[in-house]
Order: sequence, then structure tokens, then C-alpha cells
Amino acid sequence: MFPHIWVDYVESIEEFSRGRYLWGRPAIRTRPNSWDSRKIGVGAVVEWGGRWLVVYYGVTGWDDYYYSEGLTPEDFKYPDSPYHYKVGIMVLDRENPERVLYRPNYPVGVPTYWYELYPDAIPGVMYPTGAVLAGERLLVYYGASDYFVALGEVDLKQLEEELGNLIAMTHIT
Repeated sequence: MFPHIWVDYVESIEEFSRGRYLWGRPAIRTRPNSWDSRKIGVGAVVEWGGRWLVVYYGVTGWDDYYYSEGLTPEDFKYPDSPYHYKVGIMVLDRENPERVLYRPNYPVGVPTYWYELYPDAIPGVMYPTGAVLAGERLLVYYGASDYFVALGEVDLKQLEEELGNLIAMTHIT
């Protein structure tokens, strides 16, 4: 739900056959003054090393919604095109997915190639829709310019090193 990532829990998929709906609550929030300040949403989730590896989209910019959170447009100073959809990753605790273990301050995918900036469609869009673990790589499928389907990759070895350094610094277990 706009603009944050929400979470809800169910004991079994069978609950939905009995009329259960997801209600949830905001669990992972946007970050003012970051590349994912306007809105974020989940594209794919894979289990990785006993954790959840989440591929998500983020958009920069101001929205009037933030007045309700006590923020003003001056709180959003990220110098970027406000409506470019970028790809980010984060690592969540497997038992408590509301606990973010790692979320870098930079996107792993930024619209750059002609098919991501295609002027005859919706330029500036990378919208992740799926992910596959392939050895030491995470293959990320994404929509480009709301017109094309593309494939990118994340180096999991590098991600593991960054996460390992963070764990060593903050004693996250």
C-alpha cells in the first residue's frame, strides 16, 4: 500500500479459502533524502542464506501524503528525476521479516539503457517482477519503460561481503 511496504501474517494458505483477507500494516518505510523516498514496493522475494532477499522498486520525490507524517517538501532533497523507478535490494530477518538487516543507500538498478528510457512508452522505469538464484548471481527480471521485459543481475558474493561487514560492525545475528 502506498507509499511503504506492508506486511501481514497467516498461519496457512488455507485461511484464504475461508474468506481471510490481508490487512497488514506498514513495515518497511520509504526514506526521505534517499533514492527510494516517494514510494517503494516488493518485486520478488527469495530465501537466501537463512534470510529473505527482497528485490524492490523505489521512486524518488515528494507526495502530499507525507504531510500526514509531519514532513514537508523541504525534507526531500534528493537530486534526481522524481519519477524514475529504480531497483533496490534489502535483506530481511527470516523469522521477523519486519527487521531489515541490510538496505543499501543506493539502488542496484537505474534506468540507463535505451529500452529503460524508451520515449514512446513510459521512460525511466525499471519495475522488478521476479528473481532467481543462479549460483553466485541473483537474476532479476524487470519491466522496462512499461513496454519491454529485461534481465539484470546482482553479484551475491559482493552482497554477502557487504552484509558480512555490516554484521561485524553492528553485531546483528
